[in-house]
Amino acid sequence: ALDLGRGRILDAGAGAGRACLAIQDRGGDIVAVDTSPGAIEVCVARGVRTAVAGSVSRTDDLRALGTFDSVLLLGHGLGILGSVDQAATVLDSLRSILAPGGRVIGVGVDPTVDDTPWHVAYHDRNVSRGRLPGQIRLRVRHRTLADPWFDWLFTPIDGLAELVRRSGWVVSE
Repeated sequence: ALDLGRGRILDAGAGAGRACLAIQDRGGDIVAVDTSPGAIEVCVARGVRTAVAGSVSRTDDLRALGTFDSVLLLGHGLGILGSVDQAATVLDSLRSILAPGGRVIGVGVDPTVDDTPWHVAYHDRNVSRGRLPGQIRLRVRHRTLADPWFDWLFTPIDGLAELVRRSGWVVSE
């Protein structure tokens, strides 16, 4: 995935900055963004040159960073699309900072590879509630600290292609 990035790159959901450091080592121009201020502190401590707390679903957070040629959504980062409505918000936000011909390089998880009865039942229950089959609601918790609840998406490639098509995007590979 790192080889697909070109030009100025945004690592959205950078975490501890692993991808940023690899691209910096190759001489690339990359900016880390993560919703966790703690993750940004770790990025900086590890040597990421530009790391900012912010969210890919908030256009104002991204516009302040300038324009990018590539956006990385690694480590199952495509899950940030979350739901039909959230996907439209995230994709519009990314469109606002991508240069013409820019690309999003993402990694996702196909939930249909697991056909155990409880997974299939979960997908069916989601659909009956008007949600995407692989949509989950979660929060991250450590001891007494917890994030707010949010939607995260597991989707097969055809589901991803349909979801992004609604926002005027295409899956090219």
